[in-house]
Amino acid sequence: MIEQHTPFSTTIFTTNFSKDKQFKSHQELTDKAYFLEKENQGNSISNAGGFQSQSFDMKNPLIYKFWFEILPIVQQYVNLYNLGYNYDTDLTSLWFNVNRKYNYNYKHNHLGASFSGIYYLDTPKNSGNLIFDNPDKFTGLGFYNNPMSNYNAFNSQSYCIVPKKGMLVLFPGHLEHYVQMNNSEEPRASIAFNFDVNEEKK
Repeated sequence: MIEQHTPFSTTIFTTNFSKDKQFKSHQELTDKAYFLEKENQGNSISNAGGFQSQSFDMKNPLIYKFWFEILPIVQQYVNLYNLGYNYDTDLTSLWFNVNRKYNYNYKHNHLGASFSGIYYLDTPKNSGNLIFDNPDKFTGLGFYNNPMSNYNAFNSQSYCIVPKKGMLVLFPGHLEHYVQMNNSEEPRASIAFNFDVNEEKK
């Protein structure tokens, strides 16, 4: 008897909400992103052009509101890992991104964070897909460079997510990713964040 064993896996979670079911904080967050861009209070970290804000935490009332809106989904994602202890999820940092025409983000990861996430505020067509690299670095060598009839979890070097307004993406913080160039005339706005999972304090 032949048995297939797939001992390792990398899980990316996406949820997408229709306009009438978007988080209540969606418009406030969108307005905040463009306000911060206008004020030019930004960083230059993974962005090639575009705007990346300073980091925010739970002390900000809007961020606090957003975190507790997404927390049930975050917990559902973390539960996939079958932790053997009661845990707390702690938002450690959050920032706003605005990519205008020809802006993009270099390959990077959020090393040090248990998990990371992205929430999309505005996503015009052709404004740049989110690309994750396979963490198995050997998929970039030899055999895996040959053409495949179909790409799947066993032979893919990367994985593409087409962002949509109201989409939430959750993924391990160590997973390398980048954002393709915005070829739209309109800006693409998003929130990125990191959160840690720690044993619940007694």
